[in-house]
Amino acid sequence: MTIYLIDTNILMSLESYDSLLARCEGKITIPMYVLEELDNLKNKEGDKGFKARRALRNIEKYADDIEIYLPTDDEYRYFLPACWSTGKMDNEIINSAAILKSAGNQVKVLSNDLNVRLKCESVEIDAESYYEIIEINSGWLQVNLSEEECLSLDDEAIASMLKTGQYLLVDEKNTGDLFAIYSRDNENKIRCVVPRHIYSSHFGRIEALDEFQMCAIDSLYKDNLTVITGKAGSGKTLLSLSYALQEVLSGKRSKLIIFANPVKTRGSEQLGYYPGDRTEKLMQNSVGAMLVYKFGGDPMDVDQFIQDGMLEILPFSDIRGFEVSESQIMYISEAQNLNVDLAKLAIQRCAEGAKIILEGDPQTQVDHYSFEGNQNGLRRVIEVFEGTEGFSHIYLPNIRRSKIADLADKM
Repeated sequence: MTIYLIDTNILMSLESYDSLLARCEGKITIPMYVLEELDNLKNKEGDKGFKARRALRNIEKYADDIEIYLPTDDEYRYFLPACWSTGKMDNEIINSAAILKSAGNQVKVLSNDLNVRLKCESVEIDAESYYEIIEINSGWLQVNLSEEECLSLDDEAIASMLKTGQYLLVDEKNTGDLFAIYSRDNENKIRCVVPRHIYSSHFGRIEALDEFQMCAIDSLYKDNLTVITGKAGSGKTLLSLSYALQEVLSGKRSKLIIFANPVKTRGSEQLGYYPGDRTEKLMQNSVGAMLVYKFGGDPMDVDQFIQDGMLEILPFSDIRGFEVSESQIMYISEAQNLNVDLAKLAIQRCAEGAKIILEGDPQTQVDHYSFEGNQNGLRRVIEVFEGTEGFSHIYLPNIRRSKIADLADKM
């Protein structure tokens, strides 16, 4: 049986160790030097301290499946080249692997540090990286069928493939063309989705650019709670905001209420305090910048909507006790920057019949460590509401903003 020696960076990167244990045949080994490193990091401020403390809690939680390794005085030998400093954490972790290997064990080091892996390779110790992939259901299933199979599809066959709120995208195998889109609106109802558009004076006529956007527009019209996810430039904000404006301007809904949680973009610097009252501060932040841009670049347009009582922007610090009525729309952009408690608080503000729209990218655009993994509110909304009537989540896989934006995604 292989002994899997785990580096600090992997232990700190994971929400839980279930998948890691599955990868390591149910048992992992942590060198004492890793515990020392976590102990040194646990009181740091910010991301590193948080993740070190989480790793230590996980080590305690999974203690039955973890072995802490410290070679005895009799076992200890320094197997590494003389030019590699003794006492350096990375070198001592690699040396622990060398000691175990010298005793006849099959050893593999798991580390996301490229330098550690290169050093392991130079002294003939197996090493590889480990990254946990967190998958979120896309909300749709795509199948390729022959023309005969497409024509023979019935409600029973479609229902067997879908949960409530999901979409089936059927492509004709020979041509690759879209044959039909089906939706399972509830346990018993299968519906063929027809193309719809969105129209408002600010955005003009918005039509779906692909079958995935067709599903998103369909959900905006039919569901009480719509979640749209996708990478930057996929169209999630344009579809959501244009639909919300259409409903308010046409009088079908009385007001658009935006809950905002201004979070600085990961890696950027805070510019300092913004002047003005609550709304002015929000308008000068990322939320306001997004609204002004989507409204055509004129801040006066946004201000006019607020003055006319058709738009209200509230920070999450002010929403406790607030209620979104049945005639209103609650909209959260960049919803990946919410934790579970904030997402729960927002949805609980909504009365029966209110329209709820959440959009964001929980895979690649989370801007704070406290919103990552199982703590991500948008991800948790999708998990809890999946399969319930009146809810759909649609993932938009295609970047539609520009060719250069699509290329930038590969960076």
